[in-house]
Amino acid sequence: MTGHVAPYNWRWQEDAEDLGLLIGRCETELPVRLWEFLKAILFAATLTRVELRGKLNLEHFVDDFALSHGISADFFQSMNWAVAPWVMVNPGVREEAAGRVCCFLVGAGNCGSLSALPSWWLRVADEQARRSVEKAVELTSGYLNCDLLIIPLLPDHESLQICGSSPGLAVCAGAICAHREIGEEGLPLLFSGGVTTSGKFSEPGFIGKKAAIAARHGFKVLVYGAGLPAQRVRIRCGVETIPVSGLEELEWVLASCVPGSREKTLNTASMMSSPELMASKIGRIELKVTKYRLFRDRYIKTVGYILESPENARLFAENLSRLCYIRSYHPDLGEYLVRPLLVVVEKASSRVDPLALWHISLCGWAYACTEGAVDEARSWRVLADQALAKIARTPQQLEFLADYHNRLFVQMRHLNFRFSEELPEGFRSVLEKLETLYNCDSFEAYPVLGRMYGTVAQNYGFLGPSYLTRLEEYVRRAQKAFGDGQIREYCEDWRREFNYMIYGYLDAGQFKEAREYLLPYLNVKTLDNLKCSLGKYELAALMRFAADTDEGMIIPVDTINRLLNNDEFSHPFQLILFNLGRILRERDRKRQAWVKSLTVALNLKGPRRLFGLLPLAALCNEELASEQEIMEGMKQIEAEVSRLKGFNVTHFEGLLGAGFSEDFNAVKGRLGKIWKERDKFFPFTYR
Repeated sequence: MTGHVAPYNWRWQEDAEDLGLLIGRCETELPVRLWEFLKAILFAATLTRVELRGKLNLEHFVDDFALSHGISADFFQSMNWAVAPWVMVNPGVREEAAGRVCCFLVGAGNCGSLSALPSWWLRVADEQARRSVEKAVELTSGYLNCDLLIIPLLPDHESLQICGSSPGLAVCAGAICAHREIGEEGLPLLFSGGVTTSGKFSEPGFIGKKAAIAARHGFKVLVYGAGLPAQRVRIRCGVETIPVSGLEELEWVLASCVPGSREKTLNTASMMSSPELMASKIGRIELKVTKYRLFRDRYIKTVGYILESPENARLFAENLSRLCYIRSYHPDLGEYLVRPLLVVVEKASSRVDPLALWHISLCGWAYACTEGAVDEARSWRVLADQALAKIARTPQQLEFLADYHNRLFVQMRHLNFRFSEELPEGFRSVLEKLETLYNCDSFEAYPVLGRMYGTVAQNYGFLGPSYLTRLEEYVRRAQKAFGDGQIREYCEDWRREFNYMIYGYLDAGQFKEAREYLLPYLNVKTLDNLKCSLGKYELAALMRFAADTDEGMIIPVDTINRLLNNDEFSHPFQLILFNLGRILRERDRKRQAWVKSLTVALNLKGPRRLFGLLPLAALCNEELASEQEIMEGMKQIEAEVSRLKGFNVTHFEGLLGAGFSEDFNAVKGRLGKIWKERDKFFPFTYR
């Protein structure tokens, strides 16, 4: 083939048929060696990219050597695969970025008697490279307890192309990614480092040059071998360089690495094997790692060690509590960092430092209440009781007691749809003591009292528009106790109180006043062209305002599209999606929003599942769901209601009860009543 190839005629095709035709042209028109290289790349892509498996026929790319030895496409598909790139500097070249990026295709599984490396590996690698890679195979296959298959992706299989020990680390990384199924969409990481006979990673040469090569090829992170555990991450040529010393550290880096969060990545990797570091650095954890399948067991085990030391336990608990507070009790923190601790804390509760037990229990209790998990909330409350009984009577204990009664108020009253003007005795008693302290001393802010005032404000909000004046009064009291927006540490708490005013005014039909409070709550000057990033509670308030005032045009189109493709199953997304359905005009999109709202609600536990009555009533009223869908939704709600303890079923005036979900006409009639009187059954922030 002579001349040049027109890039347009050879560009990637998304359509499977067009892609097949393009590959066929490549096979007939490219030189044999170049086609074999492209075939190997397509082979790797088909094995590692899920979206290509329906477009490409793997059998077409299996090389002749494999076929001659009876190795079929099915064998390759039975293994897990990953592509691991490494960087190599051209020897003897002074240019800063003179070098290349090469890749291994690494498979993990059962290879039987098959050699880990192809026979031509001996021809393409020098002795240093062979030793490093062979040691990497031995070390990693033992660590993972599986066989490995390593296929270098190279332009030819005859000439020496790989020099030095730096490919070893890439083999280890590829094996871990394949076996643990990390980075299925491909890792934006580049590797360089040798593997020594002791099982440690050795530092490669020319880190600066390799970072420059990485930058030139579009990589953001270079992971390199470090002889000893390293605590520093440096940026070279715009590329983050992360040192790793051994397999375990490498695994946690792979599981947690997000470009741009280099320090978090290294902190996370180091804390996973050190109780002391986890206690002191849990607030800096990279949340990506919490979803890694090996994280939960390792985390619980490490926390078990932490709880054995009063100092570490207290440090861990305070840092965990602070992290949850700063992140506004993000659902991922509860799901992966707090709620898994219930079993280990219950087992060790008699030995755990009381202050540590208190902080962890309050976090767990908060999350359980948020998700409506009544039984779990009860378990956390028992642990909080144990902690309180051991904490000395001091002003600090009074504050702990205030938070305890605050949480109990929310759990026993609001969560269970028990709305009453009368405050619980224990709550009222602590509130009066705090008010006495607050009035006697010149506090700039008293956040524990602010939290209690906020709960009182919510309580009046649930009682309806006739209590609007009391709601306003306690919001003002709460905001003053939070420093009136003048103390940075409590500004978010101060701003949060605006939320209650918005819902109170919406319930009262005072839309102008609701708008006046919505602006500072969202921290914007106008609702036109909203481009700010909103938290889920801000979004819930905005959506409710838009639905009640018929101002759906203020919701950005990209926000609507994101919500309709939403896979978030935490509170209050069931309400966000319910109100989105009220805003949308197209019937198919209304149905999509309400079905998603119902799905979210049915994934919640305890009384929060009853929020599913709102989208269910909407679907039924608008005739956007089948009889079977309506009945199945009611069945799941009824099942949850029947097992609840302490739930105020009378709030729903006979609309819930035995046999409710057996007759469709009865269901339809009662859902119609819920739809018409939803402001009564789901007051304030409950719709």
